[in-house]
Amino acid sequence: VAIALQIVNLSGTYILSFSPIALALEDTLNIPNSFNWKRVVMRSSVVALEVLICLAIPDFGLIINLIGGSATTICTFVLPPLMYMKLCDMKGDWPTVSLPLWERIFLIEIILVGVLGGICATTSAAYAIVQNAFDKSCFTNFNECCA
Repeated sequence: VAIALQIVNLSGTYILSFSPIALALEDTLNIPNSFNWKRVVMRSSVVALEVLICLAIPDFGLIINLIGGSATTICTFVLPPLMYMKLCDMKGDWPTVSLPLWERIFLIEIILVGVLGGICATTSAAYAIVQNAFDKSCFTNFNECCA
């Protein structure tokens, strides 16, 4: 019963999280927002690509390391100080915020550390995927995958 409920939970979560991605891709490719063959082909292609990635990289921790090294680093170290400096420099009908030079230098240092750390983490994660994951891949070791 617990396994069946977990399958239902994962299926519902997948549908809810896949829908915005599919809709964004459909808008980018100018696919109409109604049921048609183009929509079915696009969504089936994305799911097939996901299956191929899962078969090629069976260790999910390596993918998490790649995401953490790239997207998380950008979202936590690079974008917040960059947006804060941009907002402080904007002029408008609101009170202006002057950013002292020492604070601007500190924010730029945070951005540089984030960029350098993100590059190092992303390259090491990509190297680990290429080095380790393809040894256990279903494409290189078919007998273990199907056993």
